[in-house]
This record gives sequence, C-alpha cells and structure tokens, in this order.
Amino acid sequence: MKNIFVFIGMCLLFCLTGCEAEYEPLTENIYIAEAENVNFKRLTVDDKGGSTSFSVRMSSPATTQVTATVGSDLSVLEEYNKLNGTNYLPLPEHLYSFSEEEVIIESGKLSSSPIQVNIKPYDETVNEADKYAIPVSLFSANGTSILNASSHLVILLDKVIVTNVLTNASF
Repeated sequence: MKNIFVFIGMCLLFCLTGCEAEYEPLTENIYIAEAENVNFKRLTVDDKGGSTSFSVRMSSPATTQVTATVGSDLSVLEEYNKLNGTNYLPLPEHLYSFSEEEVIIESGKLSSSPIQVNIKPYDETVNEADKYAIPVSLFSANGTSILNASSHLVILLDKVIVTNVLTNASF
C-alpha cells in the first residue's frame, strides 16, 4: 500500500514540475470599456429616439498615439443571439449614427472621448413586435492590438410601449 502512495505522489510531482506557464502579460491592448464585464448594454427608445455612448480604452497608457476604427458588425449580433437564445434584429442603419467611427487615444492617455450613438425615432421599416439591437465592434487599431474578448458590444433597444388609459373610470 505504501508503494501505491509513493507512486501516486511521484506521478503528481512529475505532472506539476513538467508544466511551465508561458504566458506574457497583456500590455497596451485596446477594447470597448463598456464591454469589459458584459458585452451588452440596454437602451430605452421612445417616440423621440434615444442616445447612449461608449468609450474605447487601453489596458495601460498608450506609449504612442493609437487610432482605432469602430462600426456596426452583424456577426456580433448573430453570435449574441446564438449564445443567449434570443432573436434580436439589427436596427436598420438609417435609424442610427455614431458621432465618430475613428477614435484617437493620445500618447500617455488611457481612453478616447466618448462615442455617441444617436437613434432616430422608429419609422415604417421597423416592426413594433420585433426586438432590435445595434452590434458595435472594434475593427482595427494601429499602434496596438485588440483585446478580442472585449472588442464588441451589443446595444439592446427596448421600445417604450404607449397605450391609452381609461381616465373616467370609477371603481
């Protein structure tokens, strides 16, 4: 019995000493700040539309000026729907706009100025029964690498439902 424990101990020791971690620390990666913990954000849209914002951020201060490109990416929404069992549709592109699609992070800084997403009031191209979303992605960055896990954000749009209320009811 003692030999079995010695054998198991030797095997365990061999396995543990045979592993060498070859990880390098993540430095100067760029990502969407709001996607750091979760890759979605909710926004309520009413009859006047709506707006929200997000920022592009560095994992450590930029050593040189970094330029990144953001935009809408349908594959991000497809992946979100698949992972969450949802059926969000992409909001038609004529109903929203980004304040800018190219952001700059200056040398020594951690973050870009916020990118505003403006949503216009829904029109006849939108079915009131469907749920819509805006999939945002970091497409490119010069001067650094993109942190893939936080490189996309899905803005989930919740439409305000307006109903008539009975005003002269006496109960």
